[in-house]
Amino acid sequence: MEDTQFSAGPAPHPLWVVPHWGHESPRRVQPASSIRPGPHVWSFMKPAGKAVVALIACCIAQFVLTVNGSIVSIVLPDIAKEFGSSMTMLQWTVGVYVLAFACLLTAAGNMADRLGRRRILLAGLAVILIGSVVCALSPDVVVLIVGRVVQAVGAAMLASSGLAAVSARSTDTAVRVRAIAWWAAIGGVALAAGPFIGGVVSEFFGWRGVFWMSVPVALIGLALVPIAVKESRNPSPLPFDVVGQLLVSGFLAALAFAMIEGTQLGWTSAPILISLGAAAVLLIVWLLRARRRPDPLIPLRLFADRPFVRASLTSIIGFAAAAGFFYIAPQYLRSIRGESALEAGIFLLPLAIAALVSAQLSGRIVAAGRAGQDLVAGGGIMALGSVMLLLWSDGSLWVEAASFVVFGFGYGLLNDPLSVEELAALPDSEAGLASSLFSTSKQTGQLLGIAVVGTILSAASADFANAYRHVGGWVWMALLVCSIAVAALNIPSLGTRTKTAQARTTTAPDNRPRTS
Repeated sequence: MEDTQFSAGPAPHPLWVVPHWGHESPRRVQPASSIRPGPHVWSFMKPAGKAVVALIACCIAQFVLTVNGSIVSIVLPDIAKEFGSSMTMLQWTVGVYVLAFACLLTAAGNMADRLGRRRILLAGLAVILIGSVVCALSPDVVVLIVGRVVQAVGAAMLASSGLAAVSARSTDTAVRVRAIAWWAAIGGVALAAGPFIGGVVSEFFGWRGVFWMSVPVALIGLALVPIAVKESRNPSPLPFDVVGQLLVSGFLAALAFAMIEGTQLGWTSAPILISLGAAAVLLIVWLLRARRRPDPLIPLRLFADRPFVRASLTSIIGFAAAAGFFYIAPQYLRSIRGESALEAGIFLLPLAIAALVSAQLSGRIVAAGRAGQDLVAGGGIMALGSVMLLLWSDGSLWVEAASFVVFGFGYGLLNDPLSVEELAALPDSEAGLASSLFSTSKQTGQLLGIAVVGTILSAASADFANAYRHVGGWVWMALLVCSIAVAALNIPSLGTRTKTAQARTTTAPDNRPRTS
């Protein structure tokens, strides 16, 4: 005899059958053995609970992709000691992650819009897990750099789908803005907290532990994403521009090679001149080609959107300053101040806390429509921190700590307004592309920041300690200039009330124009 279930309403999944206690007579439904397991396994979870879990899953993805960009800096002295690496190779260990990340973001965004954001989110977590294992087991610096490239492939997939998945989870304006604020805040805090986390982990597990750390975090994300993140995609995705992707990737790679290797090979050497020339040619060819195509890799119409252009430039310059800071600060504490990895990490903890506090404050400011004021304040506070470092970097550690906290507080104000502005530039159906463009701006800025700071130091000496003693002041000056530029770019928007991404005209999933 077949086992039967009884229910007064729609048949639930067999794992979650409950007896009927209503007034209607129970009705016979299909046998439990014949019910195919499906998406209703988690139907017991309320929509609000799913939304929270979805946000947590996306924030985990944002955390793991961002923290891997800064966590390595604090263990660079240990890597150099074990592998005997030069300063240039150490630059590549950090820079290649950012470079590959930036090159692949737009392609990953197109994949997310086409194949589904949840699917790409899951794939990205799996790939970054594999890359982390390769890094942790690397026998030499070359394999380590290869593992960093694999990590970057996964990170690009996470970045291009995470923000889009957060945005797609809710159509309520206030809820969506708060969710984006949390997503952006986690990214900002992860970049700031990377050196602290790396210092603590490496103290107990060695420098390889900073890569093993990503494994359980990625596994948690892989467990949560299928539960609560709903699938979303562009019903009419743009064709993938393979040639355009190759042109943009080639441009970034050639520019990065010239900037990182210029000091060692010589700025007038043939390889550097060829790289710079190739970068210029590739950029020009891409621009000319994009003007003739109806569906270029990056729509040129975006560059007519002033808020988008301003937000993109602010992202590039602001994150160049942040990446330069997070590249030099941990090495400064270890090589100049003589701190251990743990001591340096603890020393940087107040900076991460300041960034978290200011990131939440930033969410409130942006929700009130004052993104311009937020960015001007962020740039100004970062400039103040840079001035303190420029004047008193050789002073007491307490003054140094105060300078770091001030810089971190200003940095924490950047993420939320920039993410909202760039997401607002494209309709909802192209949210994956919008997310990838925002992340591309950030990663391009980080790449430039690492390359410029590394170039300044390498020009003075191959040894970090000697280089800093000669040109450390110029590094802090470069961060000061970038911070002032962030504030100056956004002064024109002080008198206007900025609309959030949800208040601007977008396109609904059914392709009908709508306004929130």
